[in-house]
Amino acid sequence: MRMHVPSGVRFVSIAGSGYDALALDTSGHAWAWGFNDSGQLGNNSTRPTPEPRAVQMPSGITFKAIAGGSGDSFAIDVNGRAWAWGNNRQGQLGNGNTANSSRPVAVLMPAGVEFTAITAGAHTVALDADGQAWAWGYNRDGELGDGTTKDSSAPMRVRMPGGVRFTAVAAGTSFTVALDQGGHAWVWGNNESGELGLGTSGTRSTPVQLALPAGTAFTAISADGDHTVALDRNGQAWTWGSTTVDNPGASIVVIPFPTYITMPVGVVFSTVAAGIDHSLALDQSGRAWAWGTDSNHQLGDGKSTYAPNAVAVVMPSGVRFHVLAAAICCSYALSD
Repeated sequence: MRMHVPSGVRFVSIAGSGYDALALDTSGHAWAWGFNDSGQLGNNSTRPTPEPRAVQMPSGITFKAIAGGSGDSFAIDVNGRAWAWGNNRQGQLGNGNTANSSRPVAVLMPAGVEFTAITAGAHTVALDADGQAWAWGYNRDGELGDGTTKDSSAPMRVRMPGGVRFTAVAAGTSFTVALDQGGHAWVWGNNESGELGLGTSGTRSTPVQLALPAGTAFTAISADGDHTVALDRNGQAWTWGSTTVDNPGASIVVIPFPTYITMPVGVVFSTVAAGIDHSLALDQSGRAWAWGTDSNHQLGDGKSTYAPNAVAVVMPSGVRFHVLAAAICCSYALSD
């Protein structure tokens, strides 16, 4: 379905966030819609809205990156400073307290640090310009990666492996995955359902390198709920963790190690996106593919049946997608 976008506005990125969504336009302004119980839409209210509504931007600020968490939203401005709004019960907003905010508030930035990327689950993780990871918020399972299980309302330095720089980071509900400059994956946090892909149980409060088949290097990652989807340099998708099978007699499927997705014949993926219990991918021709739970038609294939392997999304005629995002029970795309 084509979304209603305000006249004259063009979105360049989009992020799913539970039962709400966030988008960034060409002018660096944020828009949001959906559920708003904690003020995560950033419009100075807690009322839901069914159409994109402008986030009340800080004066003189424009954003360059956005992310959605568990009832909260995040952005990085053009100067590398982080902003946050919505749920803050475990300090997810990173502003030194635990009060919710229905408008963007400044994250307490480490001295001399500029962020380049941000991601969120029940906790928040950001990368700086030197490839160092910082994290704040919920930390019961060590998902902040600082070697403790203590929540933090301000960014804490992730205890990085010596000589490693991260190039990408993704937060699931209570775990974190990162890629280094060599395409190796590092994981930390909750591991009750195989979230870390280590083949063993037990949480990790600092990054641990994930064992990959010889010659495999990842170029992109996305995480949500209890699973991760990754893309290798050959355009092959991989996954690990657990998802819910929504067929009659719903059950949990656990994949304890990185396992490649059975790809459509002749298809190479260029990007991937994880929702709570489903995943999306975009191929090099701008076609979308999906797999996993389909209880709310989030796979977009015209059915409502769990799909263990990638199925083709029914694309609008003549349309090519270039950005994908997923949330709890819905999927989003931006067209050319």
